[in-house]
Amino acid sequence: MVKTDQDSRSWRRLWQFLQPYQVHLMLVVVVICLQIAANMAGSHFLGLILDIGIAGDWATFTYAFWAMLFVWVFSDVMFYVRYRLAQQTGERVAHDIRQQAATRLSRTVLSELEQKHSGDFVSRLSNDIDLIRGLVGREWVQLARGSIAFVAGLIMMLTISWRVTLLTLVCVPFIGIAANALGKPLGRHLTSLQTHMADVNSIAQDAIGGITVSKAFNLKGELGARFQVRNAAVAAAGVQVASHRALLNGVMLALQLLPLFVLFGFGGYEVILGRLTMGRLLVLVSMSNSLTWPLSNMAHSLAQVKAALMASERVFKILDLSTERTGGQTLTVDLEAPYAIELENVHFGYEPTQPVLRGLNLQVAPGERVAIVGSSGSGKSTLFSLLLGFRQPQVGKIRFFGCSLEELDLSTVRQAISYVPQDALLFPTSVAENIAYGNLKATTEEVEQAAQTAYATEFIHALPDGYNTLLGENGVGLSGGQKQRLAMARAIVKDAPILLLDEATSALDTEAEARVQEAIEAISRNRTTLIIAHRLSTIKEVDRIVVLDEGQVAEMGTHTELLRQDGLYARLYKQQITATPSPVAASGN
Repeated sequence: MVKTDQDSRSWRRLWQFLQPYQVHLMLVVVVICLQIAANMAGSHFLGLILDIGIAGDWATFTYAFWAMLFVWVFSDVMFYVRYRLAQQTGERVAHDIRQQAATRLSRTVLSELEQKHSGDFVSRLSNDIDLIRGLVGREWVQLARGSIAFVAGLIMMLTISWRVTLLTLVCVPFIGIAANALGKPLGRHLTSLQTHMADVNSIAQDAIGGITVSKAFNLKGELGARFQVRNAAVAAAGVQVASHRALLNGVMLALQLLPLFVLFGFGGYEVILGRLTMGRLLVLVSMSNSLTWPLSNMAHSLAQVKAALMASERVFKILDLSTERTGGQTLTVDLEAPYAIELENVHFGYEPTQPVLRGLNLQVAPGERVAIVGSSGSGKSTLFSLLLGFRQPQVGKIRFFGCSLEELDLSTVRQAISYVPQDALLFPTSVAENIAYGNLKATTEEVEQAAQTAYATEFIHALPDGYNTLLGENGVGLSGGQKQRLAMARAIVKDAPILLLDEATSALDTEAEARVQEAIEAISRNRTTLIIAHRLSTIKEVDRIVVLDEGQVAEMGTHTELLRQDGLYARLYKQQITATPSPVAASGN
């Protein structure tokens, strides 16, 4: 196989993960040598037994028989040791790569994660790493074993009969040429199969994750058609792989018979001339497999190596993703500071030509409760994304308690913020664990108190195992309001000085919303609180309302003051109280 620059780069990067296991790899090579030596000794004793049997030397026959049995048992033991060592190394290398890739993903900047489908990342962490595991645990071992067996077998055959061996070698190049010619397309088809599998995983993940929307909008035909196209591509690639493997195996099997014809023909002639015994001819026949097997197996192994290198390149692209900055100053919560949160002339856009925030200026005092309202696309959710450090402003400054965000350690900033997102994300663990994710050191009493404050106690006790009830994926089986209240409880148990509520009551009915509003009143007291409001009627009691319009502060004041101004806020408020409640501020950038 001709190595491309990409293959060489993949090998170099893969070697970084192999270096900690150099001793294991060397032991595998040593065991391979011992196994091959035992196989050669077994072939030698097999030929000796035949010659001794023909000569009638039964005493020596018994010795040779037990010796042959011993080396074959020893060879089997070496096979076990070799297989276990190689597989363990493959598993450990796969574990290390998967762990580093997963860690990298957890630290990757949000903008780069959004450029790829999550199903593609899942495929890289599963299917592609499986190929790397096969490369380390199997393919290189086969190539090393084949190379050593070829050299050792050739030397042994030359010592027995150089004439027969040289004539047998004439057949070897044909096997090598065929293996190389048939192995290359097999490698390409294996790589194609992995790519199509990633596409199928992405579509399947979309279909399963959005099953309710799919059913509600009768999209099963559309999604089914997309899946069918990608699945057909996987099947076609799989058929190509199977076809080339069948062709490769058939051709290799046929070519492996050529040396046997030579051995039985010319070797038999040598026996007739008395230059070769029957036992030695049997050894030559047995050892000829050492010449043909490595070459015939090489095509398949090299194809797998090629596919694994391509897979490693896809995995290493995860390790090349840009990560969030680390380090910086520790955020010190100074309640005496003039502002807990300050945005100065902040500009941001997901695309350079499409700004979302245009020179935003905002100051929030410690303990102040501020509601952020505005129509869809005004920049409300984008504001929260910037405050959490998920994205960085192109222009302007963000400060917490007088410290610039760009100089602060992001982990300490996020530790100071309790966040309730628009879509409450729950993990497939128990109810108590989901709440405790806000504070992993929280006691049982603190978890239950947080649930009570969020008015979640009643429905939690109604669950089969209460706080120990295991939730399904993303809280399947719970209502939207119940999920939202658990997310609220998680934010409460964190007990952070800053509270960000991104439409925290949007999924609640009127009664539950009233309860949660009381909870918000309680937990936001003496805390800096920003609320993206879904229903404007719920923010009448906040200290200040900030109205965003096209990424700028359009209006600011209390509920009463803004109604008197009869501006944008007043229009939005009147629209809500005169119509069916609608998500005026439901979603934004």
